[in-house]
This record gives sequence, C-alpha cells and structure tokens, in this order.
Amino acid sequence: MDLENLSSKPLDKHIRRLPRVIIIGVKKCGTRALLEYLKLHPLIKAPGPEPRFFDRNYHRGLDWYRSMMPATKEHEITMEKTPRYFVSPDVPERIYNMSLNTKLVIVVRDPVIRALSDFTQAVSKHEVESNMIFRRRVLRRDGDINLHSSIVQTGIYVRYVTNWLKYFGSSNIHIVSGEELITNPLAVLETVQDFIGVEREIDGNLIFFNKTRGFPCIRILKRKRTSKCFGKTKGRNHVQTDSTTLKRLYDFYSPYNQYLFKVINKTFKWNIIQREQ
Repeated sequence: MDLENLSSKPLDKHIRRLPRVIIIGVKKCGTRALLEYLKLHPLIKAPGPEPRFFDRNYHRGLDWYRSMMPATKEHEITMEKTPRYFVSPDVPERIYNMSLNTKLVIVVRDPVIRALSDFTQAVSKHEVESNMIFRRRVLRRDGDINLHSSIVQTGIYVRYVTNWLKYFGSSNIHIVSGEELITNPLAVLETVQDFIGVEREIDGNLIFFNKTRGFPCIRILKRKRTSKCFGKTKGRNHVQTDSTTLKRLYDFYSPYNQYLFKVINKTFKWNIIQREQ
C-alpha cells in the first residue's frame, strides 16, 4: 500500500454544505411529505425546520444558511424545503446567484383543493377568524374572484413558474403532482431520484397508505413508534363550501392551468367532477 499517496488524498469529511436541491413549493401541495419520503434515501440529508433563507433571512448571509444545513460527505445530497420560495419574486435570482446549477423541485396540485387546504390551515392556526367562511376569503361581495387574496394568488402557478424559468432552465426544474404523491408515491419518488441524479434506493415497503388518514405514512423499523404520518395536518378534512364558489374558482383557474400545461409540457387532471370538497 502506498502510504504516501494515501495520506496525501483529502479525506471525505462531514461538513455543512449549501444545498444542491431545494423543494421551493408549493404551499399545501405535499412538500413536507415529499421531503420526508426523500430522506429515506441513504444519500439525501436535509435540515428539520424550514430555513426560509432566501425570502426571510437573506440578510444573514450564506455562511448562516450553510450553518443551518446538516453535515454531509461530498457524495451525499444536501436538500432543503421552503414552500414560500415559490411565490417570492426575489428568490429565483437569489438562488441563481448562489448556484445556477441548483436543482429545484415544485409540487403542484389542483389549485382549488390547494386553496381549501390553505384556508383550513389558516383557520387552524388562527390566522383568520374561525367564523370566517371560505367564500368570503376567495370571492368579493359582488361574486367576482378576490385577486388580492394570497390563497387565490398562490394557485396561479404559471405566474410563478415563468419567473423561475427566467433563471433556471427546464432541465433544472422538476414538477411533481401532489395528487400522484398520494396515490402513487413510489413512482413519484423514482422520477425525483432520477432528476436529482441518485440511484433509486428508496424502499417502497417503508411507505404505506393509511386508510384512516387518507394519506401515505412511513414505517419506522428502529423506534418504538411503528409509523410516521406527518401530524394531524396531513390528510385532515378541508372546510366545506358551496358548489357555486367552487365553480367560480375552477372557471377562474382553468385558463391559467392550460397555460401552465403548455409551459411545462405536462398535463394534470384538475376538475370539479373528480375532486371532493
């Protein structure tokens, strides 16, 4: 053994590195579930809390951002998730300035169902009054769409996707179906692993559908708990609303959806007939 040459080679140390992959959104589309599934891969590491560096903590600098990341080896993939990046106009350029090779993952779902989920969470967190009804949040008094509502605006996905495409080519952006993440998570994870550039090593047997929750959970083999289901906020029932409000929203989003499908060259089946309130 050549001890001289061996000692001259740099050791692959565990150090904190800037992320190579970022799940940038969309809020209430399944980003937390996607991250937890991806962390089942032996080479993918991610911090616990959302760092919110590029939208809220940018003034702290890249060294602070790096300090929030887990220690990894060179061959491992550092990843983070902050859904609010997607709708923040300054974030695409900021990530580009960090690294133009950053890979971005976006999870989208039926924008009307996303809006219902967003409103349900806002009520649960007391961000809106508990007696406020969904219709009053998304429609104006005259019945037109409330374009000032962030819940409505977030669902106009194409508006934000086109902004991201100004900085990152389509080869660096991967779009995931939030619906398929629930119905066929392993297939989604295979495409994401391919996009990231790692071998398909996530064990599909660790992911199972919980009929009670209506959402996939993760089997935990080495702890007292036998499964992880992401808390009560996943798979919970959405607030109810009237069919007229739903139709107004579907009609509003329809042209934006069609434009999105053209931009990303991918189509999703989002319509009022196939979705429950």
